[in-house]
Amino acid sequence: MKKYLQKNNQNILIQTKHFNEEKNRYDVNKITDPPVHTIMELENVIGRIPIGTHKVVDFGSGNGRLTVPLLKRGYKVTAIDVSE
Repeated sequence: MKKYLQKNNQNILIQTKHFNEEKNRYDVNKITDPPVHTIMELENVIGRIPIGTHKVVDFGSGNGRLTVPLLKRGYKVTAIDVSE
């Protein structure tokens, strides 16, 4: 278990460093004006949220590719990510 946690922590540090660099982030313009395939993906994900749900946790939220559309639809979102 200790080895697993050490390796997992190392992976988190690598991922954090990677996504803290702007060049490795999802294009912000695609969040405000997503391409058709992203809209379809978002509709699929949002369509799977049970009716009556008001609070959502977005794990691995990055810079908000899913968080922003959820907020626009009135969900209360807790966005969690390892990077800034």
